[in-house]
Order: sequence, then C-alpha cells, then structure tokens
Amino acid sequence: MTFIKAAIEEEIALQKVTRESKKKVAMSYKHAILAMNGVEMIPFLLKTYDPGTDMDMLTLFMLLMIDNEYIPFITSPFYCGFYENGYSKKREGKYATAIEDEILRQVTAFSNEKKYRK
Repeated sequence: MTFIKAAIEEEIALQKVTRESKKKVAMSYKHAILAMNGVEMIPFLLKTYDPGTDMDMLTLFMLLMIDNEYIPFITSPFYCGFYENGYSKKREGKYATAIEDEILRQVTAFSNEKKYRK
C-alpha cells in the first residue's frame, strides 16, 4: 500500500507541474484523477478551473463526490433532482450558472472535510 500511495503522490506532483504551465487539465488527466480517487487534487483543480467552459471538470467534481459517498451532495436537492430516475454516469444536463455554483460550493466543502482526504 505504501508503494501505491507514493506513486499517487508522485503522479499528483507531476500533474501539478504540467497543469501550472498550461493552465488546463486534459481529459486523460481527469480520467486518471478519477481512477486514483484524487480527492486531494480538488484544491488544485479548483484553481485551474475555468468557469463556464470546463464542463468535464464539473463532472469530475460530481463523480468524486458520488464515488466517495459525500452525503451532503448525494442528498442535496440538486443531486436528487438531477438523478431522480437513478444514477447514470452518462446523464447530461444543461449548463446554468446556478448549477455550476452549487457544484463548486459542494466540492469545496467536500475537499475541506478531512475524512475524505488520504
């Protein structure tokens, strides 16, 4: 387990260096962050997030909260309304500033909760 934790920490460090120079997170990195449950990357991702243009990042934030069973999010009116007919990773919604604000508020609170960080 120590090897895996060290590998994840090294990957996070590499991603941060790459992202700081480009100010954008590629889709392959988003998939890697989700696969390694990169909750500790959220503060950094929030800094690189481009409001109104990076819907994939909003999706990544939602999936991290869902996969970690973050109760305030999965019991929120937003989540319940969006997934009223069941959860599906393929579900699409229309963009709205209020939705973006709610996701960002929730993911910020989620990343600040110590029990979800490694």
